[in-house]
Amino acid sequence: MSEQKPRIILAILLGIVSVSLLAAASYSLFPSQEDSNIMPEPTMPTFQISPVNESPNITQGGSITLNITLVLKSNETEVTVPLYLGSAYQNQPFSGYTVIATPPPPYSNELPWEQIDTSTEPKPFTATFDPNPAVLKPNEIRTVILIIHVAENATLGAYNMDVAVSNYPQTSKVAMGFQLTVLPKYSP
Repeated sequence: MSEQKPRIILAILLGIVSVSLLAAASYSLFPSQEDSNIMPEPTMPTFQISPVNESPNITQGGSITLNITLVLKSNETEVTVPLYLGSAYQNQPFSGYTVIATPPPPYSNELPWEQIDTSTEPKPFTATFDPNPAVLKPNEIRTVILIIHVAENATLGAYNMDVAVSNYPQTSKVAMGFQLTVLPKYSP
């Protein structure tokens, strides 16, 4: 019996090592359900609006064209970037963003703002992005054109405008603001 004791201990140790190796291999080959539900970190595109460091002015009934430069700093994958435009009149109590421009479905349902002005009052602006959504390849820089039209009867003053992108989980919600001032229409 004393001769078999080392063999039994060795067999037990080999069994423990074998089971441990088998468990580690099966875990790496077949990840648990919890691991498969973990979403990858969204890509964070960067962007800038030009004219940079300016507060553009626009007259009632006029239009303005702005360039939005999108930069995807990623080597991994192509990203679809839907663009949104919202505004809040600076001299009024904040009741939420007035949504001015959205991408087409299915992106138009994922608004990047939590507080939305749902009033049925006429909106002071209309706007379009071209293209919307924009598709960026890894490490690509792309310009999107934003055209904003101001209503003839838009209230004069400063408006806080936010260009936002949101396509979770592919992109994070990111917004960049600028101020747009509506001036009176000049009449000859």
